[in-house]
Amino acid sequence: MRCRWLSIVERYFGARAAARAIVATGFDDGCIRPDSLRLITLRSNDQFNTTVYGYDDRFRGIRGTRDICLMNPADMDVFGLADADTVSRVSGAQDGVERIVRGLRVVPYAIPRGCVAGYYPELNALVPLWHHAEGSKVPASKSVPVLVVKASQETSGQTSGA
Repeated sequence: MRCRWLSIVERYFGARAAARAIVATGFDDGCIRPDSLRLITLRSNDQFNTTVYGYDDRFRGIRGTRDICLMNPADMDVFGLADADTVSRVSGAQDGVERIVRGLRVVPYAIPRGCVAGYYPELNALVPLWHHAEGSKVPASKSVPVLVVKASQETSGQTSGA
């Protein structure tokens, strides 16, 4: 069988794959704020599962910290953020539970617009317990809606996106 790369947005996997197609489940649009971004969780080059061996990630050029917020430069402009600004990430799931991770440094990075990235397990606090795989109950740490709030706005009581 010959394969060809398809963009995930095409969501076409061929007739044979129809029975085994991966279906993205997640948050209903009704429970996501319009200013939310989608969270991507990453491991660093020296990380095995949740064990962290160091604070340098040679894959992404990050040194000395894991408390980062990787963002597309165009999204940084939209939210009024600059390289090295300090932000918090707040869960965008409107289910009445406050989930927040503070003290993250903004780093411009080539990721898709509408997404933000950071290290796992540091960002586990943003993942609702009810957002998991149906069969295994493994937490689904991808595509979680989050807000990015500039540290100065957080202290002034604003909870909207940066």
